[in-house]
Amino acid sequence: MVRIPSTMYVAVMCGLSSLATTARADTFTTAYPVTELHSVGAGNTAGSFVATAVMALQGFSNTPAPPSWEGYFTDKCHNATLTPLWPSACDPGGMYIALQDYTANYDWIREYWTETGQQDALNEMVSSLMDYHSPVMVPVYGQADHWLVVTQVTATKVGTNWNIGTVKVYDGGPTTGVDGSGTSYFAGTMMFSARAWLGTYFMLVTAINPSCDPVGCTSDPYYNTYVLVDEPPSGPRPPISTSFPPSPGVVPAGTMTAAVASASLWKSLSAAGIDGDAQVWNAIRGGTPGPALAVDAVFPSGAPWRYYLVPILANPTTAIGLAQLSMDDGGFQAIQVLPSAQPFTPIDATKARAAATGLLAAGETLTGGGLRWDPRGTGRLAKSPTHPYYEFGIVHAGKSAGVVRIALDGGAAVRE
Repeated sequence: MVRIPSTMYVAVMCGLSSLATTARADTFTTAYPVTELHSVGAGNTAGSFVATAVMALQGFSNTPAPPSWEGYFTDKCHNATLTPLWPSACDPGGMYIALQDYTANYDWIREYWTETGQQDALNEMVSSLMDYHSPVMVPVYGQADHWLVVTQVTATKVGTNWNIGTVKVYDGGPTTGVDGSGTSYFAGTMMFSARAWLGTYFMLVTAINPSCDPVGCTSDPYYNTYVLVDEPPSGPRPPISTSFPPSPGVVPAGTMTAAVASASLWKSLSAAGIDGDAQVWNAIRGGTPGPALAVDAVFPSGAPWRYYLVPILANPTTAIGLAQLSMDDGGFQAIQVLPSAQPFTPIDATKARAAATGLLAAGETLTGGGLRWDPRGTGRLAKSPTHPYYEFGIVHAGKSAGVVRIALDGGAAVRE
């Protein structure tokens, strides 16, 4: 077993709030830098899982990946998996054994907790980075085919408790693909507020395998559990207590508007300490906040997640980042720092309604039309929290006849 010296974490000063006294926040990160990596395999494959495993190897021990790493680890994991319901018949138990076989001097493990154990799982996630500088691999949105590798957390100690500020991750899936729910994999660096992370890291319920979903793959040992894979030392860990509070608001609750969201972007990011992260801040600080867009989303649990999406623009048609601010008080929710400047051509609600109207049959009408994101279920329109869609209900003879979804960016239209 190789122990990583505790002195390898980096402590930085972050402005936790522009409205309150600045406190000292510590940044806990991986033993070695992690390079963003993406699989070829998308939804209902182990591709995302494998890519996060390779990034985790790099972050903990700087171990180079084998040639043809995606096929290599998929096969190794499959051969060690006892419950073949998982995508590519590669489950967390098979993956940690595959990692052990590849790095014999390390103790990769998989851990899981029942549906009441999210706090324990979160404590382990923070402990892994704080005490052992181990990257942490987790499934998100309740999807067995959508994995992120957690490479950094920021935290402020208050008494014996650690208040988490932000969680930084990379997505392992292909940047042009979607998981089994139709949610896109992320490109670039993603940073979540502590509270947004609570909703993103969700237990595996009915998204393990289409052959037994949505009724539920109840025979699978990971059903209804919070799962993570990491590399701690053998034996019990020191106990840790963590809290995941909301980021500081920048306006009084209930007074946020789209115009204020755009104008308050830098203030919100600074209040959450994002300006203390050189990688993220240097990538976005030259941009200009674009018009904010109200998104009425939900987390995988069904809990509401209402935020303003604020593009960070290099020019009027090109984005370098996409930020999410609370629709209530402008507090930081999440940010996606794109790997390079990308076209961003959002359509407005009027154009979206016109596109949706073009998909109607005789006698049908539209209802609704707000921007939405919902990771539950499946759909043919690629989506994500930073790439939401307009959703219209279809009514015929007074009854529901389906929905039309129009992608915000580019206007792709799907009737379902």
